[in-house]
Amino acid sequence: MKLDPLALLGTAINHLKANPEGHVIIAVTQFVLVNMMTFAFIFCGMCGGLFLAVPASIAAAGSGGSPEDAEALIALSSLVVYPLIFGAMMLILPIVMMLYVGYQCATLDEVDGKEKVNLAKVGSVLVSAVGAIIAITLLQCGASLVGVMLCYVGVFITALPFKWAHLIRYDRKVGTMDALGLAWDGFMANPTAHFAAMAVEVVLSMVLAYIPLIGPMIMWPVLAIFDAMAYREVYPQAAPTPQPIGS
Repeated sequence: MKLDPLALLGTAINHLKANPEGHVIIAVTQFVLVNMMTFAFIFCGMCGGLFLAVPASIAAAGSGGSPEDAEALIALSSLVVYPLIFGAMMLILPIVMMLYVGYQCATLDEVDGKEKVNLAKVGSVLVSAVGAIIAITLLQCGASLVGVMLCYVGVFITALPFKWAHLIRYDRKVGTMDALGLAWDGFMANPTAHFAAMAVEVVLSMVLAYIPLIGPMIMWPVLAIFDAMAYREVYPQAAPTPQPIGS
């Protein structure tokens, strides 16, 4: 089917205006949480650097070493500290992606008219399938990393086929491998819709990122609603399984 991403974006924005409550709470929560984690990692890294560098400088000065020796020790300490900061920052991406998955699935239920988005719903989605969410998230992170190494354009090739794998697993009630298989089949059957949705989300993310404070806060709600609506356009609700008479 043909996806009209701009019209869908307008529908998503109108949906957010009509249903702001849960989305606002989750947007503020994720914004505060992500920034607290980021600054905590940076602060710990800086403190760790000072903890290593200052004693090294004092030791070098006390032993009659030259300023160059102290600088060398400080530089050596950075070889320990900066990898730790980088590793900690790399942990943020999967954590943020997992939180977004829970929010995304809860948003799909709201778009389908089942249940309003709220923190309890997001938490229940994460707890109920944490293993599958971690597995698919790691695959998406790995695919994105490969795409980045291919001059960023590769992200559209490596990560795009599995864009809606989480929603497929949640919506169709299937296992991890089945969700990945269905995601691949869906991409091959309708790559244009996947590309269109991804392009709108990338541009929207870049625009909102440059709006101080408000932009990053409303980014998640707009993207989650748009993503859920785009998914539902490409993957209509499955017909309920008929139940035997008398069951």
